[in-house]
Amino acid sequence: MIKEMRKTILLVEDESTTAFLETAIPENYGFDVICMDTGEAAIEKISSAGQTDIILN
Repeated sequence: MIKEMRKTILLVEDESTTAFLETAIPENYGFDVICMDTGEAAIEKISSAGQTDIILN
């Protein structure tokens, strides 16, 4: 049986309400979403984490 690969989105958003909404929608479609509040934090996350398929700013 082939396991479906989930895509990972890295979202960079400093406004918490907007980040919550922008995270919820892709998660409903089966994406894994990682949210960071600064560009610097996002770069560190990319360096230390596994594969990121999409970056949204």
